[in-house]
Amino acid sequence: DLEHAVYILTTHHQGRKSGCVVTWLARGSLSEKSPRIVFVISKFNHTLTDLRASGHFVLNLLSREQKEEFFTFGTL
Repeated sequence: DLEHAVYILTTHHQGRKSGCVVTWLARGSLSEKSPRIVFVISKFNHTLTDLRASGHFVLNLLSREQKEEFFTFGTL
């Protein structure tokens, strides 16, 4: 369920790894040939800078058992 899930978005650029919590995510396409997603990252988050520079990312869906991972990438 995309509406209630918590994701960790990770990327890397020039040897620097970065990541952040993504709590808003939606399907951006209905086409299976060109799947797209839409998510929001703060323009003040350094992960966005690395994402733009590298052009790639990994989106990790957290399970309930991985809730401690949240605190590595974000705060309440």
